Amino acid sequence: MSGVLDKIAIVLVSMPTLVAVWAYGGLDGRLFAQLAPYATMLALAAFVCPQRHGDERWATACRRVGKAMLHDPLLWVVVALFLYMLFPLFNVGLCPGCDWRAIDAGADPFPPLRHLPFCVRPVEHAHVVWWFVASLAGAFAARHALTRKGKCHLFELLVWNGVAVAILGFLQLLTEAQYPFWGKVERPFTFFATFAYPNMAGAFFTLVYAFSLGLWFHRMVMVEELTLDDERHGKLKHPILMEHYPVVAVALSFFAVLATLCRAAMMLVILLTVIAFLYMVGRIFAETGWMRARRLKSLVVAAVFMLGLFGAVTVYAPPKVLQELKTLTVLSVADRVSGRAQYHSRVASAIMRKYPLFGVGGWGYRHFSVPFMTETERKSLQGVGGANVHNDYLQFLVEHGLVGCGLLLACVYLLAAPAAGVWRRTVLQSIAAARSSMGVSSLAIFSVAPPVVWTFLGCCGALIHAFGDCPLRSPAVLSLLLFSLPLACGFLPREQESD
Repeated sequence: MSGVLDKIAIVLVSMPTLVAVWAYGGLDGRLFAQLAPYATMLALAAFVCPQRHGDERWATACRRVGKAMLHDPLLWVVVALFLYMLFPLFNVGLCPGCDWRAIDAGADPFPPLRHLPFCVRPVEHAHVVWWFVASLAGAFAARHALTRKGKCHLFELLVWNGVAVAILGFLQLLTEAQYPFWGKVERPFTFFATFAYPNMAGAFFTLVYAFSLGLWFHRMVMVEELTLDDERHGKLKHPILMEHYPVVAVALSFFAVLATLCRAAMMLVILLTVIAFLYMVGRIFAETGWMRARRLKSLVVAAVFMLGLFGAVTVYAPPKVLQELKTLTVLSVADRVSGRAQYHSRVASAIMRKYPLFGVGGWGYRHFSVPFMTETERKSLQGVGGANVHNDYLQFLVEHGLVGCGLLLACVYLLAAPAAGVWRRTVLQSIAAARSSMGVSSLAIFSVAPPVVWTFLGCCGALIHAFGDCPLRSPAVLSLLLFSLPLACGFLPREQESD
C-alpha cells in the first residue's frame, strides 16, 4: 500500500507542470486559469499523503514534512509573492489604449491607491498570477513531499512527458495538422505539439534535451557502479538497455527542437551536444585503470550516437529545418538577444522608468506600450507577438516592478540553493582531497551526479534564451524550469541531501 501512496504523491506533485504542458503550453489564458486552481490543489494535497522513508508511519511523515515546510524560507517568500501579485486585482486603473474614451471624458486613469501595485485588466493579471502560483506550489511540494527516490522518479517522468509531447508534434507534421488534435484554438499561429510559439516550444524541448542527457549519463554511471560488483551485475537482465534506454528521449527531444524552427534553441542544443561530448571525454580522463577503459566504451557509444544525430539531420531533415540551420549565426542570435532590430526594449525601458517599483500589472506591457512609441514605431506596430517584449527579464520588470522581480529572484535562488550548495561543498572536498594526493579528481563538473550538472546547464540555457525571446512567458517552460531545481536534489548523495 505504501508503494501505491508513493506513486500517488508523485502524480499529485506533477499536476501543475503536466497541466501547463498539455493545456496548449499554458498560453490559452482562460483555459489555464480554469485548470490551474485544481492542479495547484492537487499538488498541495501531496502534503497530506507525502512519501515516507522506509517504515516511517504516515503521521510521522506528515509531521516531518510540516516541520520542514515551516522552517523553509521559501514558503514565506512564495506567500509574500502571492499576496503581492494578488493586490493589483483589487487596485485597478484604466487602460491607456482600451479606455481612452473614458479618459478623454475626464475619468481618472489612476487606480484608487496610485502608489501601490495595480493592474488595468484584472482577468489578464489573474492569468499571470496563476502561472507563478501553480508552478511554485508544485516546486515547493516536490521539494518537501517527495523523498529522494521520488524526486528521481518525477524527474524521469517529466523527461518522458516531454518525449510524448515531441511525438505529438511529429504526428502533427506528418498529418499536416495546424492545431492539437483535441481541438482548434482561436489563435493565428501554427502549432507544434501543444505550443503556438516556436521559441516557447524550442525552449521547452531544449530543457527536455538537457535533462534527458543528464538521465542518460546517470544510467551509464549506475551501470558502471554495478559492474564493479559482479554479484549485482549478474542480476541485471538487460544491462545495455538499462544503460542506454534514455537515448530515445535524447534523440526525440533533439529532433523536436529542430522541428520547432527556433534558431536560438537550435544553437543551444548544438552547444549542449558539444558540451556533452566534452563531458564524456573529461570523465574518461578523470579516471584511471579499468574504469577508464569501461568509460571509453560509453564514450564510443555516445560519439556514434551523436554523429548519427547530426548525420540524420543532414540527410533527412525537411527543407525548412535546413534553411533555418543555414541562417543560424552568432550575429543573428546576438541581434535578437540585444533587441536592436525592434522597438520593444526601448519602450519597455521607458515604461519601467515611469513605474519602477511595482510595474503595470500582468500583461500590462501590451496596454501601456503604444503611448510610449514614436510615430514611426506605431506604423510598424508588431501584430503577432507584439504583446511581449521578447526579453522576459525586462517584461517582468515592466509588469511586476523591482519588488515583484526581487521576490521572483528570491524564489529561484532558494529553489536552486540546496543543490548548488552541495555541489560547491563537494567541489571543495574534491579539491582538498586532490591536494592531499588522494587521487580524487578536482574537476567541479564531475563532483556531483550528471542530472544535477545537466539540470543547471539546461536551466542556464533557458535563462539565456529568455534574453532574446519570451520562453518564460509560457507556464509550461516556467514550471518545468522551477520543478527541475528541487528534483535535482534527488540525485545528491543521501548523506548530503539538505532540502
